[in-house]
Amino acid sequence: MEQIKTTKPLYKACAKLRTCLAMIAVGMFFGTQQAASQPANAIPVDLRCNYQTTPLCIASAPNLSWKTQTKEKGWLQSAYRILVATSQEKLNKGRADVWDSGKTIGGTSVSILYQGQKLQPRRSYWWKVCVWDNKGRLSKWSKTTFFETSMLTPTDWSATWIGHTDVIGSADLQQIKWIWLPAQNAFDVPRKTIAWFRKTLNIEHLPQTAYIQTTVRGDYELSVNGAVIDKKDKGWQSFERQDLLPYLHKGENNIEVKVNAIRTASFTRDTRKTLSGSYAGFAGILVVEDHQERRTYPTSEGQWACRPDNASNWETATVSCTLDDPRMGLNPGPLVAPAILLRKNFVLNKPIKAARLYATALGSYEMFVNGQRTGGDYFTPEFTNYNKRIIYQTYDVTRLLHEGENAIGSLLGDGWYGSPLGWNGENDLFEGKSNKLIAELHVTFTDGTTVTIPTDGSWKTTVSPILKSEIYSGEYYDARLEQEKWNEPSFNDVHWRYAEPMGNDYTKLSPQNTAPVRAFTRLSPKHIHKTPDNRWIIDMGQNLAGITELRLKGEAGTAVVMRFAERLATPDSIYTDNLRNATAKDCYVLKGGEATYRQHFTFHGFRYIEVSGYPGVLSDNDVSALVLSSVGNKTGHVETSSDIVNRMYSLGIWGQLGNFISVPTDCPQRDERLGYTGDGQVFWRTGSYNFDIASFTHKWMNDIKDEQTAEGGVTNTAPAVPMNNRKNGSPGWEDAAVIVPWSSWMQFGDKSIIIENWQAMTRFMNYVIRNSKGYNRDGGYLGDWLCIDKTTPNGIISNSLWAMMAEMMKQMAQATGHTTEATAYEALHDSIAKTFQRTFVKADGTVGSGSQTCYALALYAGLIPDNLKKAVTDKLVKAIEANQWHLTTGFLGTPRLLFALSQNGRTDVAYRLLTNETFPSWGYMVRQGATTWWEHWDSDKSDPKMNSFNHYSFGAVAEWMYRAMAGINTTPEAPGYKEIIISPVFDTTGRLTSAKGEYESVYGKIVSEWKMRDNKNVTLRVTIPANTTAKVKLPAGASFPNKNDKVRAGKLKAGTYRFEVRLQ
Repeated sequence: MEQIKTTKPLYKACAKLRTCLAMIAVGMFFGTQQAASQPANAIPVDLRCNYQTTPLCIASAPNLSWKTQTKEKGWLQSAYRILVATSQEKLNKGRADVWDSGKTIGGTSVSILYQGQKLQPRRSYWWKVCVWDNKGRLSKWSKTTFFETSMLTPTDWSATWIGHTDVIGSADLQQIKWIWLPAQNAFDVPRKTIAWFRKTLNIEHLPQTAYIQTTVRGDYELSVNGAVIDKKDKGWQSFERQDLLPYLHKGENNIEVKVNAIRTASFTRDTRKTLSGSYAGFAGILVVEDHQERRTYPTSEGQWACRPDNASNWETATVSCTLDDPRMGLNPGPLVAPAILLRKNFVLNKPIKAARLYATALGSYEMFVNGQRTGGDYFTPEFTNYNKRIIYQTYDVTRLLHEGENAIGSLLGDGWYGSPLGWNGENDLFEGKSNKLIAELHVTFTDGTTVTIPTDGSWKTTVSPILKSEIYSGEYYDARLEQEKWNEPSFNDVHWRYAEPMGNDYTKLSPQNTAPVRAFTRLSPKHIHKTPDNRWIIDMGQNLAGITELRLKGEAGTAVVMRFAERLATPDSIYTDNLRNATAKDCYVLKGGEATYRQHFTFHGFRYIEVSGYPGVLSDNDVSALVLSSVGNKTGHVETSSDIVNRMYSLGIWGQLGNFISVPTDCPQRDERLGYTGDGQVFWRTGSYNFDIASFTHKWMNDIKDEQTAEGGVTNTAPAVPMNNRKNGSPGWEDAAVIVPWSSWMQFGDKSIIIENWQAMTRFMNYVIRNSKGYNRDGGYLGDWLCIDKTTPNGIISNSLWAMMAEMMKQMAQATGHTTEATAYEALHDSIAKTFQRTFVKADGTVGSGSQTCYALALYAGLIPDNLKKAVTDKLVKAIEANQWHLTTGFLGTPRLLFALSQNGRTDVAYRLLTNETFPSWGYMVRQGATTWWEHWDSDKSDPKMNSFNHYSFGAVAEWMYRAMAGINTTPEAPGYKEIIISPVFDTTGRLTSAKGEYESVYGKIVSEWKMRDNKNVTLRVTIPANTTAKVKLPAGASFPNKNDKVRAGKLKAGTYRFEVRLQ
């Protein structure tokens, strides 16, 4: 097999021709303008730059888009003119000093590439557009809007990375050793040995702070006075901080760690492979702090007592080795450090015209100007592979500044960069150990002069009230450490130390190209009750991802603990087994009086909250949940006559909200929250209907490219976490490299997603070719993940997806002028299909093992010859019937199952599967009380060690609801719904009597709604937006009784239409 070479695309080869045509178009503009005797009843609206309104972070030639607002039926754009200027004043006067496109012939209003003068860094550019209709009439000019460029090259930066070395933590770390039972060799420990370690504290009064930082080689439980407060398994590699203040009392307190040497517990440092051996150990430090005294109890000689599990007498533990001994695998350091505050005062002597703040961190940060937060985003910067790309944010802070003295400040915590990640809790995924900040404030005065306030060694820093700020573990906030007005000019920072300069590397900095994580909505509790032991159980009524806002009032030193869960174990306790190594616990210590607490650098996946230590009576008004997500505006809606289907659709919306947080996570609650590529690719069309995720797609594709291997393969997660995921992935997961950009291009008409990723997609396809034998792709190792029928050969899956990708690559190549590659990918598809048929398809229509996934994927991928389609479809139906008319598919088979049925004449079976309410089915989850999709078909009964109740992959069924049930489709010849195909499949079984789908496309709202008048007659209503065309395609056996309906159904333009349809 020959690899496919990338050639110069036709659109680049014809650049000179385009320039000539543009010049001609500019000349023609004036004549055409005069010829249009009547203005068009239309105006461009909703202007976007790179799919965002007024972005402040453009780093290259942007793409411009708009919709057209008109009441005129059948309106179509025939040409446009874009003006771009360096000021609004110039633009208002018609002086396009940067770019005048002239009258450009074309009906597309999406992803129009800017082709003006070279853009300058940190500059505002104002633009507007007018359009002509297909009758030559000119519209009104749109309202003016703007975009701003960011730092365009590393040399545009001048700031210094700054931070704060945790001196106390570093000193504590030096005291810690690995300890073990004195009668055993710590490097020859019998498997499943259990050892206990204890430290006894006698205290006369509760201390200001008490915490322990622990790590083991093995599994462990941490308990205080007999109550387990934390546990870790699967070989957790890093130190975990647990604050003990809520669990201590006057008198004797026992802090115990139970270690189970049940597994090989670490990795080699050089190869990152499992470190073999029978080693075990415990390391940590207990710290007790009062105002005048700090006592430490490290695991060192003579400090801790220990005993075997089968003994009752305690003896002194012995040191096994130093903390960095490679025989214990990875070094678990550093210790968990508090978040820090950074600040600087400065003076502005002139009236201010504009001010922009550019900032990012290694860690997670919030910025403040004169006491005010600079934005409403969360967990900045975005989750990326920080070794390769660090995204910075831009804030308009003009209104926060004033003449005279000002202050700028930052709160810097761990976030994704500084937290242990993955089920092993690895802390060395990214280069560097200390969190650090970089920022530049650029101020322009009304007289045109400028000043820059960068981060440097003149900034001051100190420890913040946030003593722990980790993604999985949670947050510990001690309000007694607050320094009032620390981020205002009047604050006296004389006792703060100077920040440490930490380098000037700008090469990894990249501007934010997607919507940030934001608060999407706020929920109030559905139910609160108090347990007999004075804890509060709060039911939010909805599984979600986000944070809480808690109002409370109490005495100084009162510690309030919040724990989070998706389900209850009993009416008085939450179920946390499926959180695995994610502690998911926050603690707030009052300083005295009233307070409102909201987490800063952590989030949780939960429906239920357990609150302990709350002073007083907790009411509905005291707690709420902020739902956090990275999705854009909601763009889709599905509504049917079936309550169960409507609730299924709602589950998918909430599942996407909870899992699209910087990356498309596999789940928001446990010790993963990672960007699994397979989970993402099966859902991407669904997600693109539900919400505007055009810019989110660009960001995640950058993550995927960052992790592409030297061979051209793609990882199973992006960013690739944990470390052993930094390798070639499995078919179905790695295929996101092609399926995700193709899905986005089809949905949004965005050619830039193809252009930006063409090289990476080509490398990946060539990698697949090189590693396949005779057009037969290796099946990989994940298969149809979490399927019920496990007989599907992995080769069925891998080759079906390969054929689909070859077709996708052909379509994208045609769209971007790669004509040679288009021909090559068409030939590749044909070769894959022929090999598939020889290898997996029998003469009687049996495919592979005969599983539902085998038939569904082969049919959906177009790999079945026409003469066998009926036989294969019949066998698929028989496979469903054999399972009592239920599905048996997993992550990769399920999204294609209903399509395989409805596209091959068995819509009746598709609707039967859709509306099933018994296991296994989507409806089963709904009937069991799910409010988001589950990871397993039977998560209510599955192993808690891999079992999320908020996992969106099975929610990919909504793509079928939009594209088949409602029938809202587009074409590769005119993607983004420039050309619309309305092709609903009606339910003749009586399960659904009506269905309605709405989609706010990049051109406007599309509506397709049908209602069964009886078992033979259907009313279909369709709305088509301006500047698009549409066709109505009926399923087999349906027809238009009215001949005029049949004629107009083939050439719809903007407007609303009603059709009567007759069924056989």
